[in-house]
Amino acid sequence: MNVESKFYKISIGELIKLMVFMLVLTNGFIFLFAAMIGREIFLFNEMFWVLQVGYPVLYSVIHSSINRNGVLRFSEYDYQSELLDEIGGLAVKRGYLASDNNGDILFVRRTKFGRFFNKFYSDNIRVKADEDEVLMFSKRNRLVPFLMKFKYGKGN
Repeated sequence: MNVESKFYKISIGELIKLMVFMLVLTNGFIFLFAAMIGREIFLFNEMFWVLQVGYPVLYSVIHSSINRNGVLRFSEYDYQSELLDEIGGLAVKRGYLASDNNGDILFVRRTKFGRFFNKFYSDNIRVKADEDEVLMFSKRNRLVPFLMKFKYGKGN
């Protein structure tokens, strides 16, 4: 079996979506903490601007540059059904549920909490099977365990 991986460029839309989410989340926690202790913490007050703006921006840029969208291409395999069953078993073991989506297999997070955060992190795995190849689309952090399993025979 031949396994090839290809990762795409950084998605600006996902970068902005993650940055806004992290800004709201971080500033929400800071606001709640300030309300509990009875102190007002405003933007650019002392050194809080690093936490309120710097951390979410830096985190989203680093996360988006490392965890890019990608594709695994499986070709020259013996039986397509066995390959799809093995992909499905590994995805279920990693906390996903399989659903059929217009002939493609879509793996979504099992928990409602995971599906909610999927709106910001785009963690779904989509498998498209053709006659001579199987394509698997997802984020880099989701594709690497499959690459290790099928290309090098390591991992679980």
